[in-house]
Amino acid sequence: MATPDSTFSSKEGRIQFCQDCLEKGYLDLAIRELMKGLNLFPDDPDIYFFMGVAYDSRNMRERAVEYYQHCLELAPDHGEAHCNLGADYHAMGRLDDAAKEYEAALRNSEKFPEAHYNLGLIYYQTQLYDKAIVELKKSIELKSDQGLAHYYLGVIHSQLGEEAAALEALSKSVAYNPGHADSYFNLGVLLENQGERDEALEAYLSCLDLNPNHEWAHLNLVALYTAKGMVRQAIDACEHSLRLHPDNPEILTNLGTLLMEQREYEKAMERFLQALEFSPDYARAHYQLGMLFLKQGLSKKAHKEFERALEKDPNSAKAHYNLGVIYDSQSQKPEAIEAYLKAIKLDPKFSEAIYNLAVDYHEVGEQEMALLQLGRLKDVNLPMARELAEIITKPA
Repeated sequence: MATPDSTFSSKEGRIQFCQDCLEKGYLDLAIRELMKGLNLFPDDPDIYFFMGVAYDSRNMRERAVEYYQHCLELAPDHGEAHCNLGADYHAMGRLDDAAKEYEAALRNSEKFPEAHYNLGLIYYQTQLYDKAIVELKKSIELKSDQGLAHYYLGVIHSQLGEEAAALEALSKSVAYNPGHADSYFNLGVLLENQGERDEALEAYLSCLDLNPNHEWAHLNLVALYTAKGMVRQAIDACEHSLRLHPDNPEILTNLGTLLMEQREYEKAMERFLQALEFSPDYARAHYQLGMLFLKQGLSKKAHKEFERALEKDPNSAKAHYNLGVIYDSQSQKPEAIEAYLKAIKLDPKFSEAIYNLAVDYHEVGEQEMALLQLGRLKDVNLPMARELAEIITKPA
């Protein structure tokens, strides 16, 4: 392999030679010649700067920091040295020091897109979102094709609930940086929130093409297939995800739920129990296991699982509701009424719970309370309210 021409007759020629070496990956040769340069020109800041670059290329940040600091002692306005020193501090987790270096670089020249970008990234990491947006936009103004700058801008707008701005930024992110999986994932989330399910599906699939191990993309893809009624595709996606993450209780529970919907009860049971082996306190697995028992007519076992789910998640309106269903099946009206009331308190628009509560009030002779629930149901689900009215207003 040919090396750069080592003939030079001036300090500038030596620096250019060393820069060529760095660009072509001849780090040992570059460092050797830069060390010679330091002996010949000990007060030249650029030689110290390129020594820093060389050690950065070797991932020896602490050594690189020393040389950038020497460079800045000789040339305090050396913008590139400030940028690179800031990047090293940033990588070392010294965010305050990094921000100071980026700001110093920008005081000397606003035309450092990487300094604006990195400063914006620090503001994002420290949740100073308004400042982050300003810096990221300045970076994009100087260099519009920065996919990551668009990505973080999109993420921030999304966290602030500014979906239109987030969608625009993330669309540019995938256009400029089509190899960035997280850009597709976040774009998919936004599209799904806006009801664009087909486009969201494409985004999640693109994410998984780039990163087959993207756990959240798998989870969202399964949920999206399920919402679209594509149960078999959802099961296939879930099983694929499970091969990658075999100990994930959420994936196991998702798969069990899908299998239960397909009436594959034994397989569903196996998945729920596996989920609880990995995470005994996982409320949703207890709840879905309760639903499986309920579907099989095993009320006592279902009751226990709903109680366990509520021990872990007392705010599960559905678990309270299903306890009410079980109490109703056992003619325990006071207990059923109490369970439905808890469900409605957690979810005031829970139409099934309101309906059952009204029927129970009617059956125990509390007609005024039954009619009160009928009025509430009319605001939530008018067809169900009409059905309820025929039951509780029918003359004895």
